Amino acid sequence: MVFVAGGHDDTKNAPKSVIAFAITKDEWIPLLDMAQECDECKAMFHRGKFHVIGGYCTKLQGRFEESVETFDFSTWKWDQVNKDYFACNMCLKACVASDNGKLYMCWASDVATLEKDILKIVAQLRAELGDVTYMTTWQEKLMVIGSLNFGVSHLAYMLDLINYTWTKVELPKEYSGYVQSSSYLEI
Repeated sequence: MVFVAGGHDDTKNAPKSVIAFAITKDEWIPLLDMAQECDECKAMFHRGKFHVIGGYCTKLQGRFEESVETFDFSTWKWDQVNKDYFACNMCLKACVASDNGKLYMCWASDVATLEKDILKIVAQLRAELGDVTYMTTWQEKLMVIGSLNFGVSHLAYMLDLINYTWTKVELPKEYSGYVQSSSYLEI
């Protein structure tokens, strides 16, 4: 299934609605509406629930909120909105759920994980990655892509999530621009 949450229409109105596409049935399935509108949010699965993190409502236009709504498939309901999930209001493009059940994010100049609703610093972010544009995890590794400043070529580093050591990943020049999204499939 593919889940779609947040965004905006042609006049920048953010929705509360969430919809899922069942690939095998070739049909759209609406979920219950979220408690609040959400544009530029981060959507992910974590601890068996569908999370919609951060973003902002229509009237705030670009001023990110500290919020999380989680959809529990066992009850077919949204959990209450948590306004202080990360204790910061920011664009959560640098936030990712990993295969090991942890949630990782770039927070200030560090990489942190959320454990039992407490943010724990696990590594210092590489200085060259001051403006993180993308993160992803797989096989106990965290890839972080970013640049020192806006308009500068992007760099990629891999953080080993066992011993928290960094390795630089060489990027071909034609792939050193802004990364909007990616995905991987492990078979």
